[in-house]
Amino acid sequence: MSYEEAGRKGGEKVKQEYGSDHFAEIGKKGGQRSS
Repeated sequence: MSYEEAGRKGGEKVKQEYGSDHFAEIGKKGGQRSS
């Protein structure tokens, strides 16, 4: 299994557990820190 495959698999697992809103919240926090 490549790093890409492992990352994709891990991301899908997190999405199943927490939903897409979780990723949106992470993105929002990252955008606030970098600006």
